[in-house]
Amino acid sequence: EIPSATSAYIESEPIPTKADKTFMGWYTVPECNDEYKVEFPYTVTSDVILYAKWVAQMWTITYNSNGATSGTVPEQIFVEKGKSFTVSANTGKLTKPGYAFTKWSTSSDGQSGSSYSVGQTVFPSKNLTLYAQWGKDYAEMVDVAGGTFYFGDNTSDGTTDVKVTLDSFRIAKYELTYELWLEVYTWAKENGYVLLSAKKGYAENDKYKSFVPATNISWKDACVWLNAYSEYKGFEPVYYIGSSVFRDVNSSGTLGMNTTKNGFRLPTECEWEYAAKGGPEQKNYMYAGSNVLDDVAWYYWGNSYNSNSNGKAQPVGTKKANTLGLYDMTGLSFEWCLDKVNLSSGEYNNPYGSFSHCRGGTCYSYYNKSSLYVYGESPNEFGYSNDSKICTIRVAQNAQ
Repeated sequence: EIPSATSAYIESEPIPTKADKTFMGWYTVPECNDEYKVEFPYTVTSDVILYAKWVAQMWTITYNSNGATSGTVPEQIFVEKGKSFTVSANTGKLTKPGYAFTKWSTSSDGQSGSSYSVGQTVFPSKNLTLYAQWGKDYAEMVDVAGGTFYFGDNTSDGTTDVKVTLDSFRIAKYELTYELWLEVYTWAKENGYVLLSAKKGYAENDKYKSFVPATNISWKDACVWLNAYSEYKGFEPVYYIGSSVFRDVNSSGTLGMNTTKNGFRLPTECEWEYAAKGGPEQKNYMYAGSNVLDDVAWYYWGNSYNSNSNGKAQPVGTKKANTLGLYDMTGLSFEWCLDKVNLSSGEYNNPYGSFSHCRGGTCYSYYNKSSLYVYGESPNEFGYSNDSKICTIRVAQNAQ
């Protein structure tokens, strides 16, 4: 029971309790409309009845930046007892120098409590504070110095007679993780973008893993996502339809690329092969970083023979990197390229081909697709063919 005020000034809010209910504050009308909520300290100027607002028991979910130096945490939410909530992405762009946001945990050290991935469904049984966790930067980019190489030739001795010279560019150290994809996707939907949902890996239980590739991405979805990622990070979008930024995967018209913009994009097929081979320091390997497939790739063909992934996604960056420090270019997911080139004998500077192509190997495909001189796959750019279901993105960017 809350006693009547004996003074015209109530300094602190009385907090009542009620079984299986959560107290939400005092109001001056029985309907407990928001505009009539009482704020404390409260000065009583005449006779007044204050009404307690009760709702079904609610758990409070609070996010903590845990050492971030910039950005904001997701808003506090209330979850009804017996109901679930979806763990938020890093929607407020929390940053910590030298680290990347990885997940949330009920302990600041991420060791003594429960940890939750972005997008995970949680049924709370008490109030929770979720602390941002900081770890390896899976969005890290590598600067690739321009140079000359022989396209389609794993020996780099000129056997193919296709000599390609490229300008410097940047390319991601890792394939796009589902966590980063979801972080940008969440922001994109709130900022006028329309794109389809990706998946986490391939197999059913891959959804419980952390830092596996985002898959089920069509070529056009990749372009939309990369435009969103550019704007999210303060760069200029690269892909356009006419004079309009390509923000809706369902947009009609001819898709073009503005090469003067500084935002994120897909690598060209020549850039992809050049980077996979080691950039200016070509090593003549059969695969990206080794002549031994198991050193650098995950692959599968329906049984244990010539297989090391069992047809399931693996976390990015767990195999050996190539000489540029790039991981998984030989085998984890197929990787979208901007184009597919068809080059005959001759010399070429920064060549482009027709849009839409995949390179590399995948932990869901036969090992013989993994060698660097195999040109890859050409999934349907307008839908989700069997191949595009196992395609991901390796982010590229013009040299900055």
